Amino acid sequence: MDRISDVVVIPFRECYPRSCRFCDFGVKPRGKFGFLSTPIESFSKHIEPSQMEKIAGWNADNYIILGGEPTLSKYLVGDIIKPIRDNTDGKVIVYTNGFLLGKFLKVKGKNHTRVREFVESVDRLVISMEGSKPYNDAVRGIGMTDLAHYIIDQLAEEVDIAVRMGFHPKNLKYVVEEMEILADKGVSVLLFPRLDMPPLSVEQAYEFYHFVAGSGNAWILLPSFTNFVEEFAGRREGKPCPAGWLKLCVWMDGRITPCQWIDYTIATLDNDDEEIEEYANRWVEMNFLPKLECQSCRYRDVCRGGCRAAEDWRWCPLRVEAVPEEGEVSMFGAVREVSRAKVKAEIKKLDGIVVHGCSAGC
Repeated sequence: MDRISDVVVIPFRECYPRSCRFCDFGVKPRGKFGFLSTPIESFSKHIEPSQMEKIAGWNADNYIILGGEPTLSKYLVGDIIKPIRDNTDGKVIVYTNGFLLGKFLKVKGKNHTRVREFVESVDRLVISMEGSKPYNDAVRGIGMTDLAHYIIDQLAEEVDIAVRMGFHPKNLKYVVEEMEILADKGVSVLLFPRLDMPPLSVEQAYEFYHFVAGSGNAWILLPSFTNFVEEFAGRREGKPCPAGWLKLCVWMDGRITPCQWIDYTIATLDNDDEEIEEYANRWVEMNFLPKLECQSCRYRDVCRGGCRAAEDWRWCPLRVEAVPEEGEVSMFGAVREVSRAKVKAEIKKLDGIVVHGCSAGC
């Protein structure tokens, strides 16, 4: 277990508001709800502090708290995050849709005790969006974009903030627009494909990967993108999908899966650490065989087909040699230079961005 880099924790299923069109996961908590104020009896199932102590004992580099909406729980700071703080030096990263925190900030202000305790307990706050305002509000609910930016404007000097955005062929225009807005604010962007939408084409991926690598403030949380960047940087070391061997996901009922996107139980918290490691290794051995489509790729033996959830091998731009010509009009509506030198120069700007595996949340 000492090699685990990322542990994703999903402490409960409940969420608020339930306005995201794509959501088939969150349910509204029973009874009282609010920012860090929902009691444990309002949740159908809530992870226990004793379970968090065991998880903290794995001493991972990063502990990523997802949901549902993590900021609902009255016990987030004291019973979920505190055991991590008390038992490990691992970073605490909390994903949020921003609704409860944004609303609370507007009424109580950033100096309220509840806000201060929360901000001081986390190393990074990640706000989930789907692109610029027209698209994001249509998908996540009216006003959600304004709330996200309000949090950024109020708390950017208090805590490290990043924005996570899902992408697919139909929202790339809005993703790019929001990336540029966030770049002006100095906010990092973490990108991950929406698994409920069609994937990019190889040509779209090639251009989008170039655009993101050259942006200086963003990263696509996929092995194929990391390897694409490695190729342009001339390192060619390669990165695999971390599911099951560098990363585990713990659910509210104690189940352990390879990641939050793979619904396959490899163990439970009732197992001892040696058993969890054995079962995780067994799953990796069965599922990390290189894809036939990747046989000609120089990253085949390390990457082994990329993300097991997004299946990015299907549209990985490293699989093909046919790429757009320099100066060709791109999908972003402007002429973009396809230049190895330019991408390599921009990659240097990414050193300050904390990228935690590929633990993209909801």
